[in-house]
Amino acid sequence: MIKDLVGDSYAPSTVLERYSYRTIKSDPTMVLSLDPPCRSFADYLSRLTAKYRSKIKKIGKTLEQAGYREERVADLAPIEQQLHALYLQVESRAAVRLATIPCGYFSAMQAALGDRFVCSVIRNDEAIVGFVTTVIDGSEAIGYYVGVDYAVNAELPVYLRLLQLVIADGTAAGCTTISLGRTAL
Repeated sequence: MIKDLVGDSYAPSTVLERYSYRTIKSDPTMVLSLDPPCRSFADYLSRLTAKYRSKIKKIGKTLEQAGYREERVADLAPIEQQLHALYLQVESRAAVRLATIPCGYFSAMQAALGDRFVCSVIRNDEAIVGFVTTVIDGSEAIGYYVGVDYAVNAELPVYLRLLQLVIADGTAAGCTTISLGRTAL
């Protein structure tokens, strides 16, 4: 797979068609540029108008009032199966599925990338209902994989809060660009 060929690189890439490559249309990647850099999620919020700041805070408060909390997870191994099950809920709904990652992938990424790999979860005392992983690549934070319990998400803004956690993880790492992926739009 070769992704995101645009501009001057697109025309020469058509030679790949003779090798059975084909074009797939995709949504644009949602990218947030922070100039000047934010040093925290609170710093990010302070730049927003009161209306948007209030909407973001309401999402967090709604989840909190329903008994959910957010956590960064330092060791994914004990919860790997829960994360994989949530990932599969999202993967099963994807229009294009090039591969399904195996259970153990998130722990392996955490081991390989160390502090450049962040996993944030939304949970209550019984279960994790959502997670998002963020890869820190220099000055860019990339929202990498997400998993959501769609039954809970139908009642509460879990997915929206996960996107906000990518911003929080990126600003905490001092990133100036936050990539939220194609489905975030």
